[in-house]
Amino acid sequence: MLCFDEWGPLEVRPMGGMAWAAAGRPVRMRATYHRPHGIEYFLAFYDVHSDYLNGVFRSRRGLEEVSDVFRRLRQCYPTASCSSSSTTCTWCMTTPAS
Repeated sequence: MLCFDEWGPLEVRPMGGMAWAAAGRPVRMRATYHRPHGIEYFLAFYDVHSDYLNGVFRSRRGLEEVSDVFRRLRQCYPTASCSSSSTTCTWCMTTPAS
């Protein structure tokens, strides 16, 4: 059994926490409206039986990127049969990876 999930947007930014500072008003954490270094998405598959997480980072989360991840998944399990959605598995097997 495989599970698919998307996680994002991911960004690099500082996180507030404990510090040895004088009591009072904390320094304001700035909002992240502008992301000059971009964001990424993590598209992942989790294999429940083998307890294995596999995924890729992508800068976009569109149909092309998700279908590429499904094609990569199909390459990991070439002889496995698909029972949940036969039309999706047929499409993944017949569509060439780009």
